[in-house]
Order: sequence, then C-alpha cells, then structure tokens
Amino acid sequence: MESYVRGPEIELTTKTIPQVFEETAARFAGRDALLFSFDVDDVCFIGYPIPHPRAVAQDTADGALATILGPLRAAILQVLRQPLTVGDLATAVHCAPTTATYHLHQLAAADLITREKSGSSVWVSRTARGDELVNLLSD
Repeated sequence: MESYVRGPEIELTTKTIPQVFEETAARFAGRDALLFSFDVDDVCFIGYPIPHPRAVAQDTADGALATILGPLRAAILQVLRQPLTVGDLATAVHCAPTTATYHLHQLAAADLITREKSGSSVWVSRTARGDELVNLLSD
C-alpha cells in the first residue's frame, strides 16, 4: 500500500527506489521487456525475449530481380503492388524502418519508386519504370 505526502513543491511516496525504477523502466523499455533484479535492491536489469525465427521476405526474393538488385531491394519492389507506408513496408519485408529507408533512397535514385509525405507518414509506390523492371525480371 502506498501513501503520499504532498507539499507545495514536493511529493513523497513510500515506494522503494526499485519499485519506482521498475515502473519508470517499464514505460521506456516497452511491454515485452522483462524487469528483474538479482539480490541487489537498487539495480534492475531489463531483458528482452529472443524472437522466433520466421520466414523472411528477402529470403523468398530470388531470381533475376534479386540477383541484380539484391534480395531486400527485390523484396521491396515485389511487395509494392500498391502504395504502402515506410513502416508497413518495413514490416512486410521484415527489416527495420531505418534499413527500409536506406534501400528506398537507393531505389528512388534509380527512379524505381516514389515517396510522398502525407502528414506524419511517408507513402511509397513503384514508378512505371519499377513496374516494368518487376514484370521483366520476376519469375
């Protein structure tokens, strides 16, 4: 049970330092984090579960398109049948959004995709040139 003493400039609680740290760390570490301590009152460790291996879209991108562009860029072009946000695209090809952004920059430089900012999202779509390349080189 917690009790609070509230003053004009300070709020005190009977929570222990580890309890306060655990609550604060949980906010920053995310919902999948595991917080634990090994017999030390003022130390809390944060651990994350190891994700299960899964089929990665870039592993399925093969053939001439993947040989020329690389498996991740080929997977990106193949997934872009319709416009997607960078976040949705990264999820679809199982990579980090920063990794997707790097490869999208390269694909945009080759005029294979376009990017359009809409609010807080960036939408990505294939250009006609990108469509032609996918149609020509996909198995």
